[in-house]
Amino acid sequence: MVSRSLGGFVVLATVLAMLAPGPLYVCALAVFGLPHVVWELGFLRSRYFARWPAGWWGVLILVLLTHAALRALAWIGVVSGQAQQVLDLLALATLMLVVVAAPKGVGWPARLAALLASGAVWAALECGRIGEVLLALALLHNFTPVAFAWDMARDTSRYRSQAQVASLVFMLPLGLVALGGVGWWPAPLSGLGLGWLEGQVPDLSDAGTGGDALRAALLSAAVLAQCLHYYYVLKVLPRAEGERTGHAPVPYWLCACTAVLTAGLVIYFVQHFGGARQLYGVASGFHAWLEWPLLVLALCSRPLRIAGRSDFLTVTG
Repeated sequence: MVSRSLGGFVVLATVLAMLAPGPLYVCALAVFGLPHVVWELGFLRSRYFARWPAGWWGVLILVLLTHAALRALAWIGVVSGQAQQVLDLLALATLMLVVVAAPKGVGWPARLAALLASGAVWAALECGRIGEVLLALALLHNFTPVAFAWDMARDTSRYRSQAQVASLVFMLPLGLVALGGVGWWPAPLSGLGLGWLEGQVPDLSDAGTGGDALRAALLSAAVLAQCLHYYYVLKVLPRAEGERTGHAPVPYWLCACTAVLTAGLVIYFVQHFGGARQLYGVASGFHAWLEWPLLVLALCSRPLRIAGRSDFLTVTG
């Protein structure tokens, strides 16, 4: 059953995504981007860290930290944007090879899926389809809460309804695309008093009719999917994981630190959107690239061990 808070959020986010996708995207990214990274990392560690040996995790995290360091070099201008895109895909291909070399007990379906994924990434690099692949991965990443919800439902039947609701909710962006596909789309709002966004988001003033309706619908669908992703990562999944372990996946002290860092990042976004987005990309790249190998392992094989309590909280208190 859909809760009132979820229902109200979905309605509000859908309306704003249709009428003001640009401002909604930038504001959501600035305010909720970093918290969603921290909350999702807490959820992933609480749920998956105890399933595989610490040594294997060390290799995985080493690759992710190297990737984050290279993104930081791109932020300060040492690495070009084009080189960064190549390095992004190289990091992902390497992570999938780490899955192939996963500890004993991981079934062949997971290893085969990871090997195929790594091969597909290398093929994209050879064909020069780097930008397209990265865009597709960024869009697909917004839908990962559905996969995590079904992984929880697979282990505990009481989470099945939650997974079913998530599947329905994340169909809404596809519905927006369908509306745009038939040529119907409302005119976007203007004059929202957000002058600092000028030049930061696409101009959709003429996107309400004709062929531009589909373009506007695609943008709105992507923004709505992002907002739904934030809601599920910040509220739904941590609450469900907290019910399983008896503790919140993210400790209070880390919540407070994240709030302070987010306030500083918001100011940076207002002053220099491009630079702030690149800096945020250092953290978001770490958590997004971490999700793909974990999803392959979780969905293509049975877990080795499921912790009853959060190891993250055991360490941090």
